[in-house]
Amino acid sequence: FADSLWVFRAPPGAREVSEFNATREDQAAAFAGKPAIDFSLKDLKGRRHTLKSLRGKTVLLDFWATWCGPCRITMPQVAKIHAEYKNRGVEVMSINVGESAKKAGDYVTRNGYAFTTLLDEDRSVSTKYRVNGIPTLVVIDKGGKVSDYLVGARDDVALRAALKKAGVK
Repeated sequence: FADSLWVFRAPPGAREVSEFNATREDQAAAFAGKPAIDFSLKDLKGRRHTLKSLRGKTVLLDFWATWCGPCRITMPQVAKIHAEYKNRGVEVMSINVGESAKKAGDYVTRNGYAFTTLLDEDRSVSTKYRVNGIPTLVVIDKGGKVSDYLVGARDDVALRAALKKAGVK
């Protein structure tokens, strides 16, 4: 075979990177201490919710999908946190990534989850938050800054620690 068959030609606009290794810690560092990115999403009943309307509360965002095994492990823990902290100024916002209202709603109803579930069908919010793995849990303090950014399954102990870090007593 001719050597010319083995030559890579980058497409127009491509950039060379020296290393490709966005780690979980890099994602956390990109958000921690910075203002949370505002968004507007509809819930399962079609009502619109914005993040900025929750200013003054600590917010736990849980990005998930019905097909995600680690999400299925984490969601009962999120539900436990919701029940325990809902009267203490903590708002849990479950954000379904890329699925329909019916699919997400059926799952939430079947499991008896009472927290607010929002739909990110076009993945615009999860893209803004650089969600590359789910579940991703983002804790936002009362001042609207990201306090913690967690990727992967978490238990209620880890979630309580993240809320404590955000100033929740």
